[in-house]
Amino acid sequence: MAAFTQAGTNRFAPPRRRGLLPRTFTGWLLTFLVIFLILWVATWLLMLATPSWYRPMNPNAQLTQHQAGLAQAALLNLHNSAQDPTISHITWRITAPQINSLLAVAYGQTSDSARTAVSARAGFHRFQAPFVRLQNGKITLAAVVHTAIGNSVASVTVSVTTLPPDANQPPTGRIRIESLHLGLAPLPPSLITSRLSSVLPRIAPSIQRMIAMYAGVGYARTAGPQVIASIRDILAGKPFPLTISFRYRRATITEIRVLGPHTRLEGGIRRRRPAEILIKLRSD
Repeated sequence: MAAFTQAGTNRFAPPRRRGLLPRTFTGWLLTFLVIFLILWVATWLLMLATPSWYRPMNPNAQLTQHQAGLAQAALLNLHNSAQDPTISHITWRITAPQINSLLAVAYGQTSDSARTAVSARAGFHRFQAPFVRLQNGKITLAAVVHTAIGNSVASVTVSVTTLPPDANQPPTGRIRIESLHLGLAPLPPSLITSRLSSVLPRIAPSIQRMIAMYAGVGYARTAGPQVIASIRDILAGKPFPLTISFRYRRATITEIRVLGPHTRLEGGIRRRRPAEILIKLRSD
């Protein structure tokens, strides 16, 4: 009877369950490889994903051409106001559509005849379709870059702050890199600061030419080195001076504001305004 009970117990006992964890080195290795492959595919998809807010302008659209003209007029107006000795205080605005339209026209292929020159320029800069996003206190710069895994949207977000003057120094500004992304995948911000710091000496002549294009050769000769020094301070995380000395005058930025879409009182009526950059200057 005892033997029968023992045999019956062995026959009808439930099978032993194996644990979910692997028991051998090969099993652990295969598990690790599967997890690594899943993470790699997920990261690859995130890097190739396009952010929903990234919407570069069409350079051939009539509205884009119009907004780009407004941006150029705004830059020219700032230049003329800074040169006018009768104007001591300047309030200057430029909207996000104007900035993006100007970038689209500058880097877009507007005609077949310009395709070769634009392609060469895009190859030199290694990015295409730049786009700027303005939020309250923050600016995001984005563009399509060519990487080993394909074309992806790289973006960097910076915060802009105006520091008030004190008894020892004039007003200063601070720009901090908040985040860096490739597609939707976050990257360490130090990647861009170290890269820009190393290439700054090479792109300094391009900065000089850009200042000369919009402000004049005389201004580029005096203000160019000050702008490059400020960029160096920004990359180092230091406050940079907001006073720029020209040949005969000196301009001080008293306030920089980055505004997202907002409402503004115009003629007693509240109007919806697009995102914009507001700069207040004092010249003497």
